[in-house]
Amino acid sequence: MKVLHINTLDKGGAAKASLRLQKGLRDSGIQSEMLVLYRENTDQPHIHAYHPQMRTGVWQKLQHSLAYRWDNFQKKQMLRGKPSNYEVFSFPQTVYNITKHPLVQEADIIHLHWVANFLDYNTFFKQIQKPIVWTLHDLNPVSESGFHYEHDEQNLLEDFEELNQFIFQTKMEGLSHASQMRIVPITKWIAQKSKKSQLLKRFKHEFIPNGLDLQIFKPTDQEASRKILGLPLDKKIVLFIADSVDNQRKGFNYLREALNNIPTENVALAVVGRGTFEQMPCPTYPLDFIFDDRLLATVYDAVDVCVVPSLEDNMPNTVLEAMACQTATLAFAVGGIPEMIKSHKNGVLARQQDSKDLAQKLQFLLEEDEYRLLYAKNARQTVENHFDVRFQAQKFIKLYADMLNLPKNSLEVEIGV
Repeated sequence: MKVLHINTLDKGGAAKASLRLQKGLRDSGIQSEMLVLYRENTDQPHIHAYHPQMRTGVWQKLQHSLAYRWDNFQKKQMLRGKPSNYEVFSFPQTVYNITKHPLVQEADIIHLHWVANFLDYNTFFKQIQKPIVWTLHDLNPVSESGFHYEHDEQNLLEDFEELNQFIFQTKMEGLSHASQMRIVPITKWIAQKSKKSQLLKRFKHEFIPNGLDLQIFKPTDQEASRKILGLPLDKKIVLFIADSVDNQRKGFNYLREALNNIPTENVALAVVGRGTFEQMPCPTYPLDFIFDDRLLATVYDAVDVCVVPSLEDNMPNTVLEAMACQTATLAFAVGGIPEMIKSHKNGVLARQQDSKDLAQKLQFLLEEDEYRLLYAKNARQTVENHFDVRFQAQKFIKLYADMLNLPKNSLEVEIGV
């Protein structure tokens, strides 16, 4: 069985989740590769860049360059004069016909992930007659627009009305050719939206949450972890993680306000991610952006509370990673987060966009050691029971086999549980 995962990038939340699944499948004996448009992890042999393999001749490169420029020009014209205060907007038509790629042609299963600005709906769904699996990492595949988040779509509905109609029609036309496709929501929250959507409701859905390698993300010695990272040994440390601290959807300002409303004499803040975080009410330790999972696990092990004040999110890796490292986690009750955190059992949930409630619950976790440690211990147990990447890989192997009409005893794959 040959599985090809397709993702626009090899970095970011969706890429991280899909790469973990890919490794889990390989560890289970499945041949699993990934095709990306933009590749940065050049040391990983199972990640393949689209361009270098497809545009080798001078004439081919020139043709593609001209097509890319024309496509880019057309899209800029469609966005001209429209507000730009949104996080992501993508079009369902691209210049990339990935159906001709050798990895696509060799694969038995095509597994789509976050494919914005890479997947061309018209050519892909029309020409691919193989089984397709599509994991929903955000709302764009469900959305009748080019937006990826509900707030952006609702806030700019009138400004983008005509363009959204065009995008919806393009998506519908492309998807009308898909016959062998299963939709995989990673949370029940996004599953509910997908099953009601005009675009995806006709396809069969299979709920499979993300998983983690629990031999990497696991609790270790806090003092040793702090020494490795140069963090203070005598303070309670709060952690915030985001690709960009300045991304308003990640809610860093709410954490700032919360810290301004609690005693912080014995508190420090560790920040993983790029951006600006000046004028904080407590000592702040910037740890930049961390790619390596083992070093990232060390960060979680070093801190006391991980705060995830996202205003919108599906299944944040940060929540699962913190829980797996037995770190108390505090988050806004949005999207799929309440499916991971059961408040005052294995973490704490705060009311959405309520910095006072966030402050109150953060102070509780910092001051009540007994409860904080209990929630953290329960969090690790939750991840062991429900979010082990081995379970995730096993579920996908069964799904792939079902789509390929393989008999149950034809896959001699053993997964240690």
